[in-house]
Amino acid sequence: MKTQPKPTTTSKSADATTIRTIGHSNRSTEKFLELLREHSVEVLVDVRSFPTSKVEHFKRERMERWLPENGIEYIWLGRELGGYRRGGYKAHMRTKLFREGIKRLLEIAEQKRTSIMCTEPNPKHCHRRHISAHLERKGHRSDTHHRNRANKPHEVLNAPVRSKRQPRVYEIKYEPSLEGERMQIHEFQETMRRIYFHRDSKRGTTGTYEWLVDEVKELGDALKEDDQKALEDEFADVLAWLASLANVTNTDLEHAATTKYANRCPKCQQTRCKCPLPE
Repeated sequence: MKTQPKPTTTSKSADATTIRTIGHSNRSTEKFLELLREHSVEVLVDVRSFPTSKVEHFKRERMERWLPENGIEYIWLGRELGGYRRGGYKAHMRTKLFREGIKRLLEIAEQKRTSIMCTEPNPKHCHRRHISAHLERKGHRSDTHHRNRANKPHEVLNAPVRSKRQPRVYEIKYEPSLEGERMQIHEFQETMRRIYFHRDSKRGTTGTYEWLVDEVKELGDALKEDDQKALEDEFADVLAWLASLANVTNTDLEHAATTKYANRCPKCQQTRCKCPLPE
């Protein structure tokens, strides 16, 4: 493995570290450099697991040459922070390797203006969104710089906020949940698979269903009490057992739910249900 170059020290404020994020897409070297220079990026950290590309100049061995030639340091941290992880990226974020990568990234960013880079221009569709969310929770700021064809703000996760100082920098806003990140249905189901499937599969469909029924009964009991925390816990348990049952029966909950309830009532086919109330 090639030795990672260490960025030289430059003056930097003591404020919370700002790390930018960019996707190279199919840009020319000129356009890519223009965008980096527009935001005074001094170090580009490549977080691709496989640092190659159909676009020749975005292959690692090429970038290691032409970026320094243009005054920008190139560092590859794909081993630590790259995507395409077995078990999903969120599982990787709990590993020592990921923590080492984040520590190294912050060390670099504390010395020079830094941007992480992958292929996809919009981090909403890239594992960079997880890196950014992790940094934000740690008190650092993550900015996204990219342009669409009309040079207009491109939607990034939640509504992007245009920076007054840097009109083409878009700050990624995250709304953290009480315990970790908000999840999509398929992400939650995958989390339940990772934690419990080795036990659920032994329990089988009938046994898992019986546990789900018991949890629904406990939810019914909680509805009668004036205890919001207990109620939330029971809702969480019901959802967890429902995901476990879906895993045992090889059912994609998100696909099933969004297919049947695709912005309309499946019975009357209206976006606002008009089915007659039962008497």
